[in-house]
Formats: sequence, C-alpha cells, structure tokens
Amino acid sequence: MNTMNTLTRISPARDWIGIVASIGCAVHCAAMPFVIAYLPMLGLSFLADEGFHRWMTLACFAIALAAFVPGFRQHRRWVPGAIAVIGLSLITFAAFGIAGDCCVACEIQVEFES
Repeated sequence: MNTMNTLTRISPARDWIGIVASIGCAVHCAAMPFVIAYLPMLGLSFLADEGFHRWMTLACFAIALAAFVPGFRQHRRWVPGAIAVIGLSLITFAAFGIAGDCCVACEIQVEFES
C-alpha cells in the first residue's frame, strides 16, 4: 500500500514534466521557422544545430520513459504508450533520418563542409 501512495504522489510531478517538455518542443518547432534568422544575433544559434536536435531526442526518450512506465503500471492502458511510440519515432526520424534537411542553418552548415 505504501508503494502505491508514493507512486501516486510522484506521478503528478512526472506528468507535469512531460507536459512542460511537450509544450516546449511544440513552441520550438513552431517558432523555429520565424526566429531562425535572429538566433546568431541572440547567441542562440546552437538551437538550430543538428546536435541540439539529437540531444533533445534523447531527452524526449528519457522523459517519455519517466512518464509512461509508471503510468502504464498504474493504469494498464496501452494506447498512450502506443501514441508515444509513434511520436518518438517521428522525432527520431526527423533528428537522425533526414540529417541536413531539418532547417536552413543545417543546410548552410552542410554547404560549408562540402
């Protein structure tokens, strides 16, 4: 019984971490086409780097595991996990599968390396 109470107290914090991370990702993806030209001026050009997207993909996996594993243990429902797998697959493909095609900054970097 004590384990269930601990899980119930920790679960809302994990849910909020997942919600905040999801909103942050959505804002990043939606705003990037509009602010990409201003990133170097603000000293934030690392946000358009392929490496940043790859590290954030790994962070998404960690956050998803921290959120969905306890949720599955408590609720025993597969649908949220299946949706998470689809979303993580798309994020992973975008970060690793289409290297150099994610944004203008990546294309410029590839041209200079060639």
